[in-house]
Amino acid sequence: MEKANPRVLIAAPVTSYKEEVIGEFLKGLQALSYKNKEILLLDNSPEEEMFNRLKKEKGIRVEKTKHLGNAKQAVARDREQLRQTALKEGFDYLLFLDQDIVAQENLVERLLEWEKQVCCGLYFNYFESRLATGEKMVDFAPVYYTWFDPEIREIGISKQLGYASVFPGRLMEIKKGGLGCCLIHKSVLEKVNFRLEQNAAYHADFAFFKDCERQGIKAWLDSSILCRHIITVPKEQAFKEGWGGKNA
Repeated sequence: MEKANPRVLIAAPVTSYKEEVIGEFLKGLQALSYKNKEILLLDNSPEEEMFNRLKKEKGIRVEKTKHLGNAKQAVARDREQLRQTALKEGFDYLLFLDQDIVAQENLVERLLEWEKQVCCGLYFNYFESRLATGEKMVDFAPVYYTWFDPEIREIGISKQLGYASVFPGRLMEIKKGGLGCCLIHKSVLEKVNFRLEQNAAYHADFAFFKDCERQGIKAWLDSSILCRHIITVPKEQAFKEGWGGKNA
């Protein structure tokens, strides 16, 4: 499917709302060992300070986008802009990294090795669920899901992957998940855009995987590629402010 040494655009929407993690994020970006790459950040902060700081970073291209009051709308819009940029400028792959994700330095090489159209690295987040008794509980779990019953995928019911599902690390097919560390081939970018579903509880991540599944595009997770997710907000505050995920 792929030529040798493909051209990769590494990209992320960023904001001053998570300014405390930007230093670690930038160090991770600068440490990535893959050579045939470009890095592009879209800053949707309400002020100019973040943009001015990022412009000083060597080897990183930064563009300013209009600040929106809604984070989900801003991320969906900026990811779509990055998709269009990747196609317009002739990149073979687009690698999304969230601003609070620090990846292994050989991340790009390891994801490319599988030659998949959509391939993710592993990270975790807090998730709130409810027991049969009605009691709430909080888990720190992978941000990826599989089919409730792989034999009857057409019913569309999913279940979240647990620790036992992702370790020992290996390549596995997934139904949906987060886009915080996701490599996407240009053949997918040509067919699937980034959009926010009406009344969506999540960012545009799940809509992307849903559209891929409709197009017959398989998504994969290499759970041996463990990324560090910098969560600076206490889990109680995370749920109050809508940062954490929720499971039915």
